[in-house]
Amino acid sequence: MHSINTSISYLSRPSLLVNAARFGLGGYRRARQLPRILGQSGTIDAAAATAQLMSIEAELDEKRRNAAADYSVARHITVLSALMAEAQTLAADRHAT
Repeated sequence: MHSINTSISYLSRPSLLVNAARFGLGGYRRARQLPRILGQSGTIDAAAATAQLMSIEAELDEKRRNAAADYSVARHITVLSALMAEAQTLAADRHAT
């Protein structure tokens, strides 16, 4: 099984979507946005959050590719921004140990 960072590096998304998510990184506030995105409250570590975000993002990308009526580009960007931020946190935590 691939590590989370390896799995993230294999993601292939349209550059406009990725650039918008990168732009959203500056406004990402973990305490406020992560519970809303994941639909749960309480603390969650970066590894678990990243794994859940990967799953949500994969579902959103499937909807995007299939032009599903309930696909939300805004939600996709929000989830991608959170995924990028959590992956950075995870990498920093691993580097610190």
